[in-house]
Amino acid sequence: MRRVAIVGWTAAFVAVLSAAGAVGVSSAASASPGTVTCGKITGTTSAMTIKKCTPKNKADKTLSGVGTALASGGSLTWAPSGGKLTIARPTIGGTTPAWGTCKVNTKTQSQVTEIKASGRVLSDTSGYAAPGSTFKASVCLNSQTGKLSLAPGTTATF
Repeated sequence: MRRVAIVGWTAAFVAVLSAAGAVGVSSAASASPGTVTCGKITGTTSAMTIKKCTPKNKADKTLSGVGTALASGGSLTWAPSGGKLTIARPTIGGTTPAWGTCKVNTKTQSQVTEIKASGRVLSDTSGYAAPGSTFKASVCLNSQTGKLSLAPGTTATF
């Protein structure tokens, strides 16, 4: 039961991470949607931020959201513009072993799960992400601390 809850939270954060990458791709809200790659996610299941997106946008530098709102799809907010990126419920896949490429040690390997998420953008008021676009990300979730990060050697793409 706990594993199911972890997967739901992780999927939500992965979706957020991918969506943030989409925003970073444009240099202006009126620009055409394009491919974005993001290299970092920080935070917990309560609040997260997606960073290191290229190309960087001078107007919107981060995308944030709450995991509970994203587990079944939801909106993410661009800062500082306040634009809303709305995503559909992501499809979630796991890895074998459960921690995949996530950094673990003997103590944490039972607490960490790598979750691979893939989903679709429903809308983006900033114009960075095209509705129907696909996002993908692999996220490491520590079930004890709620901490989230990108799986080593991966990026979130949109």
